[in-house]
Amino acid sequence: MKRLIVMRHATAAGGLTAPSDFDRPLTPEGHREAERVGAWLGERGYVPEFALCSTALRVRETWAAAARGLGVSPPVRWDRALYDADAADLMQEASEIEGNADTVILIAHNPSVTHFGFALASRGDPEGRERLRAGFRPATVAVFQLAGEVFADLPRHGGVLVDFVDARDVGPAR
Repeated sequence: MKRLIVMRHATAAGGLTAPSDFDRPLTPEGHREAERVGAWLGERGYVPEFALCSTALRVRETWAAAARGLGVSPPVRWDRALYDADAADLMQEASEIEGNADTVILIAHNPSVTHFGFALASRGDPEGRERLRAGFRPATVAVFQLAGEVFADLPRHGGVLVDFVDARDVGPAR
């Protein structure tokens, strides 16, 4: 049984704080958000065995904080293509995940994560699907149970939304 966790990076600093959008760091609250969401994932048993992440600074910092909250640091594939990706690109990248990992986290940017999450959520929790319509706020995760046996089946079979939460929904990190 394969599971895909789709996450938007945590709250980033405004555009004037870095030389480029790509180099925007997280705010102090963004670091706390990502760590809280990581802890929540671990408490729910959603522990990724592999991470696929954009190379933008705010995503790198989000993953570092989320991994601290999780208490694990699985292998990561940093992919620059996820920075400017659209939903179709995210679908393609996720479908190319290989290996033995049953649970994978993909961390990228809006609006692509919102569109990708909604495309995957053809079935599953109706309340979560309704929340998906409003989009992914910073540090939001959607957890999908894949309908197929391998990640390559994702474009054909999609997944079932089993959980959806953002940092506002979870308590402080331990």
